[in-house]
Amino acid sequence: MERQPRVWTMSPRLASDNQRFPLDCYLYHESLGFAILAITKTGCSAAKRWLISMVEPEVLERADLDVHKYCLDRFALCALRPAESDCILAHTPILSFIRNPAERLRSSFVDKHVRPPVHDLFEPSREVIEDIARGRGMEFSFGESQAVRLGNTILSVPASSDVDYERGITFREFVEYVCAAPPDHLDPHWRPQSAFLLNHRVDCLVRLDSMNLVLDHIAAARGRPATRAINFNVTRKEQTHRSGLCDVHAGELRRLDLRPPLEQLADSSILERIARNHDPCWKLYEKSRRTFHLGLVQALLERRVPGPAAAHSPTIEALVRPQPRSTVSADHVQGAGVLDGD
Repeated sequence: MERQPRVWTMSPRLASDNQRFPLDCYLYHESLGFAILAITKTGCSAAKRWLISMVEPEVLERADLDVHKYCLDRFALCALRPAESDCILAHTPILSFIRNPAERLRSSFVDKHVRPPVHDLFEPSREVIEDIARGRGMEFSFGESQAVRLGNTILSVPASSDVDYERGITFREFVEYVCAAPPDHLDPHWRPQSAFLLNHRVDCLVRLDSMNLVLDHIAAARGRPATRAINFNVTRKEQTHRSGLCDVHAGELRRLDLRPPLEQLADSSILERIARNHDPCWKLYEKSRRTFHLGLVQALLERRVPGPAAAHSPTIEALVRPQPRSTVSADHVQGAGVLDGD
């Protein structure tokens, strides 16, 4: 029997989010003088808190502050008319950060699948669990609802008693799903970083491990104190010496209270899979290491924008064109510490 092609599902929530992607991640305030592309799971929470601290510091005192919702409503370009957002994108310098792609997927899995108890499980995580079950041929209907937390909000979402949300999925299953699904069917937390950049100019692309250096430099230039926007938790690697955890389900990792680093969670085949699928992201990540210098940050502060020819830079276009990859370098495995929850 001929194998039927995989049918990917898209929830109404994701379809709605796609309408504003990626402009919901481009943040701008006139007093800042440049825009920030806050790529999800690439220090986005830290970048948003830093932005608020620079332009509306009193807001950070709010006990109920949801930085993601606040920035979406207050600073995101998707809230503007198209003519306004197009003008900002064309004439305003843009700063963004990029993360080791394998480490970003590890963080997404640990933070959104392993860490939360099942009643707090991220709604997009539930959708991935359901879609992987469908991919195995499971047929089910949503005969009940469950309460889940999304930020500061409790939502009632459809659920199926046939799907084992508590057990969840393994990291291998997660990676295979992310690498096989079309990008627009992936939640932004695990959508490739290159998808945020495609067809958009970025004047200063910085590796995530340099975020504090860059943001502190900008703060000092504006006469503001350093904030240490992001904290890298380098002690997580000492938590366990286990290996081969790629096929352990998220629910079991949760029960054991494990937050494994990449070298304990991914084997060589998983790293190869990520490298092949996320080749454009690796190229952007490696290019940012070779080309970054504080002069690029100074150009942001002086509001210097490349000429019209750079608005659709062939460099970015070339970098996001997939290429085959045969090896995984040591840099693909080593991150600058471990960062969860951002």
